[in-house]
Amino acid sequence: MFTLSSILKACTALEVKDLGRQIHSSLLKMNNKFDLFVSIWHLGSWIWDDKETVSLFFEMHKEGPGFNQTTLSTVLKSIACLQIRDMGKQVHALSVKSGFEFDSYVVNSLIDAYGKCRLVEDVARILDMSKPNSLSGHTLSP
Repeated sequence: MFTLSSILKACTALEVKDLGRQIHSSLLKMNNKFDLFVSIWHLGSWIWDDKETVSLFFEMHKEGPGFNQTTLSTVLKSIACLQIRDMGKQVHALSVKSGFEFDSYVVNSLIDAYGKCRLVEDVARILDMSKPNSLSGHTLSP
């Protein structure tokens, strides 16, 4: 796995998008446990397109390899940039079902996504439900 993550880093640095996609596709097709953290961490780096990031996230979720809080934060960043309200709510539901609803990365990403989608009531609900130490001052600043 270290080799594949190194290759993904090189694809990012060299801006070789097609090769990065091929490697990512190979990771998805592998039936063993792979380091999803590394894969998703680089997802936003080598795709350069928020629409593709969101699409690949849902494709990966459908394939069933799982996700973690970094995966959720990455896709929420793309959803925030695209201002896709419904997908933000879907990822929020996934974060609750997977037990990441109080993770500081996920909470801050949800606040950012909902804020950029102008879903003020959803931001308020997350703030009310969140543990005080899970919120960063950066997220709450204008």
